[in-house]
Amino acid sequence: MMIIPPSFSADEEVLFVFDASISMGENFHGKPKHVAASNATKNLLDRIGDSKRIGLRTIGIALDVSILNYIQNPDSMCKATKLNVPIRTNSTDFIKNSLDEIFPLGTTPLEYSLNLSLNSDFSKSPNVLKHLILVTDGADNCNGDLCHFIRKISNTRNDVLIDIIAIDVTQEDLEQLKCLTSATNGVLYVVKNPVELQEAFESTYKRIYNPPVLKYNIVELT
Repeated sequence: MMIIPPSFSADEEVLFVFDASISMGENFHGKPKHVAASNATKNLLDRIGDSKRIGLRTIGIALDVSILNYIQNPDSMCKATKLNVPIRTNSTDFIKNSLDEIFPLGTTPLEYSLNLSLNSDFSKSPNVLKHLILVTDGADNCNGDLCHFIRKISNTRNDVLIDIIAIDVTQEDLEQLKCLTSATNGVLYVVKNPVELQEAFESTYKRIYNPPVLKYNIVELT
């Protein structure tokens, strides 16, 4: 047996997956959750600048899709996610503009959204670290199984890192979110107030520039 450490190029790819479901409009110490989270995200983006390859996907009803479409097709609510800004350099202003346009609506098809993120939004190269940063106030509520989903991913890939900023999340939902971080060497930040929110984004900023070593490849020699 030979153990081979994963080899990644210097520039990781970073994708913010931002929960814009209706519950993100609830109050969080004087501000809607999505406003507090988007402000913290924009401050982080200002510090990063445009040299990193960064993108944004949102979860929830897109305002550029007719609400009538969701009423007539209820199942489409559980496919309500959008790649607002593809992963690229010079993207921070576009991401900030997209965050400003968020109006929280809809459910949280988290497994469906993460599947698109990990299999479509990032590059296909196995030598590029895919760093997904999920900002949410809950787990999947469209009958997804996050633990089963991430087990399938981690059994075949070692290029994925998922960090989660969880805002006022229930214990039941935290158990699902823990599966995502524990399987990818990520960090789950449990945020209950604005100070903890700021601390979570500060730690996230550091991890963007100093990501952890992910699990090793194990190659059976014959």
